[in-house]
Amino acid sequence: MTSSVSSTPSTGRNLG
Repeated sequence: MTSSVSSTPSTGRNLG
């Protein structure tokens, strides 16, 4: 996961 803050990671879901 690159960035899960206000942007969708490589997984496509927002992890927070």
